[in-house]
Formats: sequence, structure tokens, C-alpha cells
Amino acid sequence: MNQSLEALRGCIDEVDTKINALLNERARIVTELGALKQKEGQPVFQQERHQEVIARMKAMSLGDLPEEHLEAIYEQILKSSVALQAFSA
Repeated sequence: MNQSLEALRGCIDEVDTKINALLNERARIVTELGALKQKEGQPVFQQERHQEVIARMKAMSLGDLPEEHLEAIYEQILKSSVALQAFSA
């Protein structure tokens, strides 16, 4: 399969659009979670859950993305999630 540069970039743009939508959906849910944690008196950051998410994502990854890259991406996603929860609290 020999696709053109433009076609491959178009495919990447489509994937990026999906990723963006999913990240925003995650942010909406995280904001609700932050409000619930505040109501229940739970801390925003929970180390055990953080490690659980990272481990689960690494175990699920069977593609071309190196594990350390996936971990770095999820570290940023989780950092943003904690900030959103703290802001919504």
C-alpha cells in the first residue's frame, strides 16, 4: 500500500479529530468526578488509581506506540485530569 503524503496526513487528521473528541469527553467526566470527590470528601489525586490507569493502558497497548511514549502521554492526561478535578471542586 503506497499512499500519498496528503492521504496519510488526512488519515492522521481524522484520528486526531477522534482523539480530541474523546479527550474532551474524558474531561467532562473528570469534571463530574471532581465534584463528586469534593462532595464525598475524597482527595482529588489518588496514587493507587493513577498507577492502575497507567498499568492498564500499558497492558492494553499492542500496537506500534512504544510503552514509554504511551506512559508519557497518559501521565499528561492524568495530570490534566487532576487539575480539572481540583478546578471543579
